[in-house]
Amino acid sequence: MPGGSEAVTGAVSPQRLDRRADDAVYCSCRCGGADPAGSYCQCDAGFECVERIAPLESGTATDLAGSYCVRARDAAADPLTLDPASCERSVGQCGLELGLPPTIEALAPTAPRTHTASPYSLPAQQQRKLDLLFMVDNSIGMASPEGVLRRSVTDLLARLVNPICVDELGNSFPAPLPGRDCAQGQRRQFAPITDLHLGFVSSSLGDVGANVACPTQGFPRFVPDRVDMAHLIGSLPRGQGSGANAQGFLEWQSGQAGFAQLGANAERMLDSVGENGCGWEGSLESWYRFLIDPYPYQGLTRVVCPGSLSTATNCVQPATGPDARILLDEPPEPEGAQPDAGAP
Repeated sequence: MPGGSEAVTGAVSPQRLDRRADDAVYCSCRCGGADPAGSYCQCDAGFECVERIAPLESGTATDLAGSYCVRARDAAADPLTLDPASCERSVGQCGLELGLPPTIEALAPTAPRTHTASPYSLPAQQQRKLDLLFMVDNSIGMASPEGVLRRSVTDLLARLVNPICVDELGNSFPAPLPGRDCAQGQRRQFAPITDLHLGFVSSSLGDVGANVACPTQGFPRFVPDRVDMAHLIGSLPRGQGSGANAQGFLEWQSGQAGFAQLGANAERMLDSVGENGCGWEGSLESWYRFLIDPYPYQGLTRVVCPGSLSTATNCVQPATGPDARILLDEPPEPEGAQPDAGAP
């Protein structure tokens, strides 16, 4: 029962199909009461002023007692005193269409909850790896939001490698010191991450071949920060010195010293993202290109649109093969594609 440890063991009648919540619940107001100077409302058409809350004997809570506007079709019966027999299956309108039984036994736990194994709750002694990719919008004006993320990223990483403790009731407790166990009766919220890789990409993918707002290298007004092409920030010139490995991401393993340095490097990496990126933000496209795209192009070139009578180059197509900086291995050429033209 709510507020106690006693379990519900009685039968629970099915919901009345003619009094579902989306039909029976509506806003009301107090239209009458014992206080002649009280503030009362006028019921709208289709509603009746019906006494619903009787005054308490002590005289308290008079601001709630009185009559309320109730829909006319609901005014005859007090929903608090409905006859239980009216909700039996034999009477109808109580789940007959769904084939429900006359009563439904309440579900009450007979023993303490047990936690079954899942990919997110493995024995702490097993190694757990996590590759975490941050896609950061680096368009103009994003320095302040980036600062919020920068100030919280170290806490996020600490939560992953040293999770808080919880008990069987779901109450949470501070994480113990690294290497220590939770107090008796508590357990880790999840098994700690022991092998962590962090990657950072920006939302700047250029201007989709237009080469006007955010042109690629070789065109006038080229700005490197505006054409990151979902390359890891740690692999770009402005990300040098942030502690990234040769591939451009940060890494840490349990047992290694320098977790605090990992957090500091992550903060520096976010600083390196900056806010000089392309105003044509490709946030979703950026992480898709890095994680999923089977054939990410290196660049786009403008061409005459297929079937067009115009000679204007108003369409784009991949100019070269796949981007080797994103792919670990070059994938097979898509069927029908030209090696130098990429896939349309």
